[in-house]
Amino acid sequence: YYDMLRLFEYGGLPPESNYLFLGDYVDRGRQGVETICLLFALKIRHPAKVHILRGNHESASITRIYGFYE
Repeated sequence: YYDMLRLFEYGGLPPESNYLFLGDYVDRGRQGVETICLLFALKIRHPAKVHILRGNHESASITRIYGFYE
């Protein structure tokens, strides 16, 4: 989450910059819920500037293994 905020400090927030996020947002450290919620909010607010791809950690089978599913 904080790495993503730092990225926005360098590149600017949408709509100032375009972003493509490549997946695996949850189960990769702390604050997975905050990370995915912020990404969804940005996608809703700036659909032409924010693009979100789903990684394998966003699938039900992987989230069950790593605990995010609960």
